[in-house]
Amino acid sequence: MRKILIMLGLCSLIVGCSGTAAQNEETTNFTYRHTGDEMWKQVRSQVLKAWRITAEDRSAGEIVTTWDVRLHAMNRFGRRHRLKITLEGTDEKGYTVVAAQETEMNTNQDNPLAASEADWEEMNADGALAQRFLFKLHRRINPPKTWREVR
Repeated sequence: MRKILIMLGLCSLIVGCSGTAAQNEETTNFTYRHTGDEMWKQVRSQVLKAWRITAEDRSAGEIVTTWDVRLHAMNRFGRRHRLKITLEGTDEKGYTVVAAQETEMNTNQDNPLAASEADWEEMNADGALAQRFLFKLHRRINPPKTWREVR
């Protein structure tokens, strides 16, 4: 019985990891009732806490970060990640935030520690960086109110 459960678990892991999508998109489950200008300011400020911005378009509500490059002595362990953040909604209906994480792997076998010689290949993103960004943004917009609780 234990072997069957282990095999089912491994099969589900393999199926979950297979695919060709190179980005993982995460969406907030919250609708923020702030103005578009305030939401843009908060999203942009949160991005700048951990990332640098490559491109931003206020009218489209999109921010793209620079690649966060992490090279490794063993090729295929070197990675780079970036986020594409989109602010969606209106002042009347509220705003949601979508964060898409893109991940690529270095396939250069000759010199895997040289960023200038890296050969980047798309790979599946786990979405952890996008989730972390959305969590921190939510805590920024809605800080904990434990100080208000009566004990």
